[in-house]
Amino acid sequence: IFRLTQGLQEALDRADLLKTERSDLEYQLENIQVLYSHEKVKMEGTISQQTKLIDFLQAKMDQPAKKKKGLFSRRKEDPSLPTQVPLQYNELKVALEKEKARSAELEEALQKTRIELRSAREEAAHRKISDHPHPSTPATARQQIIMSAIVRSPEHQPTPISLLAPPSSRRKEASTPEEYSRRLKERMHHNIPHRFNVGLNMRATKCAVCLDTVHFGRQASKCL
Repeated sequence: IFRLTQGLQEALDRADLLKTERSDLEYQLENIQVLYSHEKVKMEGTISQQTKLIDFLQAKMDQPAKKKKGLFSRRKEDPSLPTQVPLQYNELKVALEKEKARSAELEEALQKTRIELRSAREEAAHRKISDHPHPSTPATARQQIIMSAIVRSPEHQPTPISLLAPPSSRRKEASTPEEYSRRLKERMHHNIPHRFNVGLNMRATKCAVCLDTVHFGRQASKCL
């Protein structure tokens, strides 16, 4: 019985020792868990910070790369700019040459039109002269002969009264072409003296002898 009691006491002491060791181990485990949790939190914070730092550094590394690419691209584009500028200059030069050619064509057409207009005017003047010949033609020569015969006629010599008449009254006598032709016919059929003056006709009228039209600016014999 003593041995059994002694053995039981030893077993109980050993159980208490094991319990104490167990409690110590549990405490150590708790400390280790707390330390692990702290270390875990620290590691997570460090990882997050390092991740942010990596992202920041990566962003900073990407920006110089873009700038370098931009510089390189500009350097690559810069050689193309001189090629674009000459292309635009060549286009402007071609357009300018076209405008010059067009203006030259228009100038040539204008000169041709002027020449044609001048020739048309000359032809019209020639036709006008041919339609209304110079006083050296037979009709005008006959008119001059008739006028000279009238002037040289003894019964148509001027009288002192007609010579003393003022020029204003003489000009009033030929106020209109119809009145002038009527009075000229009356003078031809009566013994009224005539005085003719050769000069430029200032308005178109009809000849009292041949009944032809005397145009403006032509030489004609007028009775004073």
